[in-house]
Amino acid sequence: MKNLSGLHRRILSAHTSTGVVRRAYWVKDQSPHVPANAPVKASDRLSVSYGLLFASKANQGVAEALRTIDRTHRVPRDLYQLKVNVVGDTGSMGVYRAWEPHPDRSSILINKHGKYPINTLVHEYGHFLDHRLFGSGKPTYSACASFQATKDPNHELAPLMRAIYKSYSVRKLTEQHTRNKTEHNEPRLKTTTYMLRPQELFARSYEQWVMRRQGSVQGVKGFLADANAWREHGYRAYWDRWEFDPIAREFDRLFQKRGLLRKGHK
Repeated sequence: MKNLSGLHRRILSAHTSTGVVRRAYWVKDQSPHVPANAPVKASDRLSVSYGLLFASKANQGVAEALRTIDRTHRVPRDLYQLKVNVVGDTGSMGVYRAWEPHPDRSSILINKHGKYPINTLVHEYGHFLDHRLFGSGKPTYSACASFQATKDPNHELAPLMRAIYKSYSVRKLTEQHTRNKTEHNEPRLKTTTYMLRPQELFARSYEQWVMRRQGSVQGVKGFLADANAWREHGYRAYWDRWEFDPIAREFDRLFQKRGLLRKGHK
């Protein structure tokens, strides 16, 4: 029998005056096999619903955020298809909804009234990657890779999280958190507790990494405005350039190891 390895059977149907005539033939598959985890643009794995009324600024910001992420890194082809919706009000500038009983409803909501939607989407997308790309994707905070990496020194994200915790800004935040506990300063304790969550540290550092590598003028402007606003309230939410270098290198290694880092990044 003839070896048909690499060939595929095709059926050709033709409608004639006497009925349908079918013929079978064999052809070579001309399209190369694409692995399920082959890298694609991040925007290819997002389904975006833009706002309709008074949302032009937010829509433009979301589109620019996607271009910025695409210039920085790719994602696996089989990554969860995430919805992004520009909406009227989220209770904040944006939110990554992932902790519902139904994980297939995960989505990012962007407040159309937000001042810097570019930065908001990049930040929330960082939460998504922490949860779905590097984490298990289960609908719990503990499913995030950043949380798991604080428990497992051999975790893929462990070197990155160690670099984050060793940084000057996070050490100062930790000292501030301890003082808030000692002084029973509940409002500021609530803030530092939130800021020191592994998931928030990952999302803020991811945002800074993306903006440092490929941020647009508007994106960098928004990032600096947010960082300065936190500083004015006494919090080192983001990092000075000199102390962020080790963190940036770990992000580079993390995405490079997965074959997802874009060539020619800054």
